[in-house]
Formats: sequence, C-alpha cells, structure tokens
Amino acid sequence: MPWAKFDDRYPWHRKVRGLSDAAFRMDVSAVCWCSENLTDGVIEAEFLTLVSDVRNPRKVAAELVRSGRWHDDGHDCEVCPDVPAGAHIVHDYLDYNPTREKVERDREQRRKAGERGGVASGKARSKDEASRFDSAERVVKQNGSKTEATAASSPTNPRTRTPHPSTEVEGGPHVSSGPGTTPPLYSDRCSRHGNVERPGNCGHCKDVRLANAAKVRPLHAVPSPMRRCIVHDQSFERVCSGCEADRKAAESA
Repeated sequence: MPWAKFDDRYPWHRKVRGLSDAAFRMDVSAVCWCSENLTDGVIEAEFLTLVSDVRNPRKVAAELVRSGRWHDDGHDCEVCPDVPAGAHIVHDYLDYNPTREKVERDREQRRKAGERGGVASGKARSKDEASRFDSAERVVKQNGSKTEATAASSPTNPRTRTPHPSTEVEGGPHVSSGPGTTPPLYSDRCSRHGNVERPGNCGHCKDVRLANAAKVRPLHAVPSPMRRCIVHDQSFERVCSGCEADRKAAESA
C-alpha cells in the first residue's frame, strides 16, 4: 500500500485555511482513500459517502469544489483530467502521489526481486545445510573410530579380556553377559557411553549411576550361591540387580 503524501504547508494553504472542520477532515480522508484504492485522485459518486463519515458529504464536497481543493465533472482546470458525471477529483493529487500504473509496476518489480532473492537464499541455505551435514558426518565418523578404538583396547571388552569364572555367566542379561549378546560394557554409563571407558563429566551417566544406586540391596537379602557382575565383583556388602540376574542365570544353567 503506497503512502498518502501532503505538502508540509498544507494546513496553511489559502485553499485549506478557510475550510470548515468537516471539509478539512473530508479532504484529508479523500487523499488517503484515493491512495489506498489507487484511483489517481478520482472519487466517483457512489463512493463519496465511504470517503469520510462527515454529515451531509455532498454538501461538504460542494464546499471543497468552491474552495478549489476538489473539482467536479465538467471542470475547466487545465492540470486535472476530466472525471465521469457525478464524480470528483482532488486537485493536483498526482503532483504529490504516484499514479496507479507506477504503484502496480513497482509492486511487480518488488515481487520479482523477492522471488529472485528467495531462490538465491534457498540455494544458499541448501548449500550451507549440505556443508554442515558433511561436517557433522565427518565428526561422527571420527568419533566413531575413536570410540571403537577405545572399546577395543578396553580390558573389559569381551573380545579381549579374560573371562572371570566366578563372575561371568554365559547368556546372562547383565553387563557381564557372555558372547551372543550386545549389552553395554559399563552398567554405570548412559546408552551413548556404554562402551566408553572414560566418558568424562556426562550428566546422563550420572543419572544412570543414581538409578543403579537406588536399586542396590543388602547382601544378606540375596540367597546363595551368588554371582557378581564385573562392576561389583570386588564388593561384598551390596549387590545390584544385574548381579542377581547373573546369579539366576547361573542357577538355571
């Protein structure tokens, strides 16, 4: 929507200074209405009552015609174009405001420029996202290689460590499970660091440790014979639920 434009001396112009309050209001409203509707300053008869809610708009329009601010049909102004019967035109409207043709042309140019900018921006975003994806993929691959190397060199890796006959149960569901399963090597790690020997300060790993601590029970509450998992194989006072799982697996073997 274009801006309605007024000369900064408009209120003191000789054609405006003597207008009534209603005529002044209707004149300002008319310029805004013509700018919004792209009428090039023309106010047709059927729209006169829509321009402003002043009382008796036809009487007010006649006052504006007498002052020279407006022209009606059949006017003799050499600057303003002719208007249809019953219509009015704001004098010198196009001296300050753009024509309908120019406004529509500018809008079309902005629309096309926006489309070109949108396409260029979309291509740039796609390229940037592809670059970030490639970088993330390389980081994942590098971290994966480091994790695999750490797990492979870990003394608790089932492929490299020596099984402990008193703590390991073939096929058990806990961390000390034997071949054929893929449990985490460390029960006090989160799923992301289950095979990492030293994951650092991980809040999720801490949550797992707290959850495990809530599950431990006094040793005398667990009947013998008993098997311990690799996490608690040196503890003789408390036992985790995984230890009991290994014990039950041993009993059923």
